Amino acid sequence: MPKRKSIALTDDQHETLATLYVAKGIPVDRYETRPSHLRNLTENFNNLTERSDTPEEIFRYMRTRRKDSKGRLRWPRLGKDILRDDDYVPDTVPLEHIATLIDTYVSIGRAHGKGNDSFSYDPELKRELAETFRAKTGVAASAEVLLAILRDLRKAGLLERLELPDTPPPGFGDLDEAAGM
Repeated sequence: MPKRKSIALTDDQHETLATLYVAKGIPVDRYETRPSHLRNLTENFNNLTERSDTPEEIFRYMRTRRKDSKGRLRWPRLGKDILRDDDYVPDTVPLEHIATLIDTYVSIGRAHGKGNDSFSYDPELKRELAETFRAKTGVAASAEVLLAILRDLRKAGLLERLELPDTPPPGFGDLDEAAGM
């Protein structure tokens, strides 16, 4: 599967999306468990900019911009404006199934050679995670909820980080060549 790129926005479009994001006060990662909020943000953005981006494209753009600390179009931090609540990850996965969720996630990631963020952007990985977890446990939870639980486990240091295989950056023959850019 070819690597998908984030959508490209003009400076004005970026500022419009960033302003909407700050006004909502929901951190980027929490949109995974709030699909209706992401749809609303996307609809507002599309209406203001006359674009037709999907919620998945908007989410990928926000996450990509947030991780690019050196880029020209930096993503705003919410600071004190953050929406504070403790119920953003629904309690739909019983504690006794967390180990199964982790094992399922790690085995799928390794089998496909995908890193952590790939799951959020790849509908097939999301589908496989939710279906495999449901088959193993009988618990029907959306991939977004499962991924949010896994993200929180990873941030708490309770989940290994899935790394991509050691490969040089695209377009380079080896790491020495890449280092000399």
